[in-house]
Parts: sequence; C-alpha cells; structure tokens
Amino acid sequence: MVQWYYYRFFDFDLSLECSIFKLMPTLIKIRNSKSEIRRLAGYTLIEFLIVISILALSVGSVLLFLTTTLKGANQANVTSEVKQNGQGVLDNLQTQVRSSSKADVFSSGQLSSVSSNAISGLFLTLSTGEKLNIVCVNAAGSSNGYITVSKRPTTDTLPDPTPSNYQVVTNTDPVSGVDIVCTASSFQVNTNKNLVIINFVANQGKQAPSRADFLANAQFQTTIGLRTY
Repeated sequence: MVQWYYYRFFDFDLSLECSIFKLMPTLIKIRNSKSEIRRLAGYTLIEFLIVISILALSVGSVLLFLTTTLKGANQANVTSEVKQNGQGVLDNLQTQVRSSSKADVFSSGQLSSVSSNAISGLFLTLSTGEKLNIVCVNAAGSSNGYITVSKRPTTDTLPDPTPSNYQVVTNTDPVSGVDIVCTASSFQVNTNKNLVIINFVANQGKQAPSRADFLANAQFQTTIGLRTY
C-alpha cells in the first residue's frame, strides 16, 4: 500500500515538472511581451521635458554666443569706418592748413551768416594768396553735422558769408556717413598766428542701424604749424 502511494506521488511530481517545463516558453513569451510593451511605450513625460530643457539651454547658449560675436564684429566695423572717415577729414584739413601763411578764426556774427548751426570757423590765407574758409556746422534734427569749405579769390579780406559757395568735405549720409560734432573752440589760432589747433568728434551717422544700442565715435585733435617763410 505504501509503495502504491509512493509511485502515485512520484508520478504526480513528474507530471508537475512536465507541466512547468511546458509552461516555460509561455512564461518567457509573456515576460518578453512586457519588455516589448515597455520599450514601445517610449519616454515618460518627465524624461521628455528634461530632454527638451537641455536642448533649449544648449540652443540658447549657442545663439547668445553667436549674437555677441556678431554684435562685437559689427561694432568694430562701425568704429573702424568712423575713424577712417574722420581721419580722412583731418588729413584734408591738415594739408590745407600746412599750405597756408596766415590764419584767423571766425567771429560769431560771421559764423551765423554761413549757417545758424555753425559753431566754429577758420579763415586761412594760402601761399597762393587765395582765401580758404573752413566752417564746422553741428547737426540739425536727423541730419549729420559736417565740415564745409569755401575757396575765395585773393582779393577777399574777410571770411566768405555766402552759404552757396561752400562745399561739404565730410560724408553727410545719415546712415553710412559720420556726424561731426564741434565746439566753439574746435578751430583755434595761437597769439603769434603761426599755429592752428583743430579738434572735433566724429560719430556714426544719425540714422545708423546700430545707433540704438551702440554709439561709435572717435576724437580727433592736432596742432599744425603754418608756412610762415
């Protein structure tokens, strides 16, 4: 009787093991299906937001760097153009003064006859006997300030008061030109009348695109000896 029970129990145990072995492929498939479902589910919302935040920070940093670099390059270019324009004007004035034998400054009444915004003027007698009038006119509204010149015959003994005789020697374009800023002492002559002092400021054009956040300017000053021999 005991032996019969033993055989029955052994037979049941084998049957159970066979059943488990038969179920193993099914269990493996179920486990794999769960993994596949989790894989197909993708990122969670938090993971997605973290990735988006990192990308936004990266793109923002790159754009900030590029903007700063381009802005710096633009400012450097504008400053260089202003300096070149101002230096060109100064070189022209130096050439005219060096070839002069006599110099004097405009009075306030003589300046107002040329322009209501004229602030400083220089009256030169060239070595040829011709008279050269140099007048600095400050900006009016959205127009640039400028320096204008008039050359007159040898018979003239006073500064030229006629505005139509003057020719502007600076770039007055409100965007690409320069705004010349002078003071009452921009043109000076020493007491011996043999030295001329010139000083002015050149700014970028009044309507230059970068004027809202950046003002390029350059100070120009020189002392020139007259040809008195």
